[in-house]
Amino acid sequence: ITGFDVTFGSALAAAGYHRTTLHDGGTANINRSNDKQGVSSQSFLWYCDVPSKLGPVVDVQVLYDDEPTPPGWEKVPRSMVVSDKRSSHLCLKRAAAGAGTPMNLGSSDGEGDDPAAEDEQPLTEEGDDGVYLWVRRAEPGLAEEWSAHALREGDWVDARDRTSKWMPAQIVAATADAVTVQYKAWAPKWNETIPRASTRLAAPGARTGG
Repeated sequence: ITGFDVTFGSALAAAGYHRTTLHDGGTANINRSNDKQGVSSQSFLWYCDVPSKLGPVVDVQVLYDDEPTPPGWEKVPRSMVVSDKRSSHLCLKRAAAGAGTPMNLGSSDGEGDDPAAEDEQPLTEEGDDGVYLWVRRAEPGLAEEWSAHALREGDWVDARDRTSKWMPAQIVAATADAVTVQYKAWAPKWNETIPRASTRLAAPGARTGG
């Protein structure tokens, strides 16, 4: 992950950003506060996985209201809460390009813990009715043991589809630069060709848990 953004309502983030989802792949509205009319306005958290010269994000935390940004951290400008009374900003820390431990990001509605989560923070201070942030870091050594450049026809992988959902998939064709995947339980018409260097490919079970 190389960056974050927040949007409101039907607005979309810039190219290269993907909207975070719930565990089941559903849309994750991270705003639970009410506006002046007592109606909840939707806000969404997006992440970018395009390589950046600024370096990858290796840690995140949430700043509430007027909490200062810690030294060496960056604050995402837009608040995740659509409210005149409260604010909640995501704060990120980077490592030098090529350093640091990769991480995945997700959110939940507080109805159950994610067994793969290493850390969890409320995105707002709404108590039990809040939305929570969890961070899952890659297993040490995983990148060394598995490489998309070694994939062959018939191999299984975890692949991220066009809706940014990770799914088990099988390689049905392969070239020197790309592989064609068929998602498990989906018809061949939904097959996709993905560059081997893409971050949309991962070791089997690394993103789907099995």
